Amino acid sequence: MKTVQSFVDVLIVGAGPTGLTLACDLARRNVDHRIIERSALYNVASRAKAIQPRSLEVVDDLEAVRYIMDTGVVDLPVRYYTEGGSSVDKPAITVAASAELETPYRDPVWIAQYDVEKALRDRYSALGGQVELGVEAVGLEQELDGVTVTVNTPQGEEQIRARYVVGADGGKSNIRKFYSVAAGWRNTR
Repeated sequence: MKTVQSFVDVLIVGAGPTGLTLACDLARRNVDHRIIERSALYNVASRAKAIQPRSLEVVDDLEAVRYIMDTGVVDLPVRYYTEGGSSVDKPAITVAASAELETPYRDPVWIAQYDVEKALRDRYSALGGQVELGVEAVGLEQELDGVTVTVNTPQGEEQIRARYVVGADGGKSNIRKFYSVAAGWRNTR
């Protein structure tokens, strides 16, 4: 099987909230980029349960905030259960931004991470972008003028030559691991 080679200015590895935010921003600025995601399906689990006011401002700037505001909950009470089986409702545990701050979003919004990702994917799609699912970064070579990332795709192996690569692939980042090896750093994880 022959290895395909392609070129792009920015390669984003990981289609969670961070990668999708960057992809939306690059798409609206017409920067040549790709976003790849190892999983063959969109995330249906939630590692995060809320989005903070400053993040809401960023998502608003990307024109993706409406779905989040319509889907999320601002004032979510907390319910405690006693040993006897009865429940006690307490006030919400989030804290709003100070009234002195000039922000359109003072309160955190309780919302699942996959709903935030959906809002960003929908916006990215409206900007003409598409996440490449089932594409896993399996190697990285750092050079003076860019990076070559080897990926496995459903169609086979591909070498993506990029001016920049962004590791938005989470805490167990392959990109971070590959880069530390390429740079000669000792991986402490």
